Amino acid sequence: MRSPAPRAACIHDLSCFGRCSLTVALPVLSAMGICAIPLPAGIFSTHTGGFTDIAIDDMTDFLPGVIRHWESIPLRFDAVYTGFLASAAQFDLVEGFLDRFGDGLKLVDPVMGDHGRLYSTYTEDMCRRAKTLAARADIITPNLTEACILTDRPYPEKDISLTEAEMLVRKLSELAPRVCITGVMLDDGSYGSAAFDRENNRFDFCAVPRLSSQMHGAGDIFASTLLGYVLQGEDFLSAARRTMAFLRKVCAHTEKMGLPTREGMEFEPFLHELGGDVAAL
Repeated sequence: MRSPAPRAACIHDLSCFGRCSLTVALPVLSAMGICAIPLPAGIFSTHTGGFTDIAIDDMTDFLPGVIRHWESIPLRFDAVYTGFLASAAQFDLVEGFLDRFGDGLKLVDPVMGDHGRLYSTYTEDMCRRAKTLAARADIITPNLTEACILTDRPYPEKDISLTEAEMLVRKLSELAPRVCITGVMLDDGSYGSAAFDRENNRFDFCAVPRLSSQMHGAGDIFASTLLGYVLQGEDFLSAARRTMAFLRKVCAHTEKMGLPTREGMEFEPFLHELGGDVAAL
């Protein structure tokens, strides 16, 4: 008889419409045989890309009671997975959560900005706190903007070389031993993810076709799928490659469907493909 499903605490916002954060993490991890347990940092009527007049509820005051209750049960987690945090105070709460529940794998997706710009809700203090949080992780999955913020480097004015990508991901590995930078555009026309495993001193770049438009939620699909593969026992760099292959398929389908970009990526038809290794858990 196989072991119970691994548990992953998912500390993200809940954007009710738009396919990102928890509405991505929960179905992806569940399809991969992971018991995904949400801890909502904030509740949004939609995500913030392409929508206006959004209804928002900051859940900072709600979180301590959840954490106390979980501690009293007591719950334990095989992984803690953090994404968008809605306020500076939530960094204290997440640090405390890791003190109580962070004995397993820790994946930090340091959601701070994109295309060289911070998100409007983020402050310089929150960026500093994100760096501290990343230093507690086993895996971090920043995009190129966030990688530059974490390493105190200016966002590049043009596409970077493969050598520069490797230098950046190696620098990030001073914070966390396993790093994958998403959305990297190379000066040879390649587009994809740059990954580095510090423990094995291995670097890899996985190229996929460039997208014709921005795909909301791509980073959340990437981080969630990567976590699922790693919890299934996959080697980190192999997990990153398999994740990019899945994301490539979802991107191609979404573009073919011609869906509005603000609705996110139509990943639902492919969830069954992620369950292939569940029996091995």
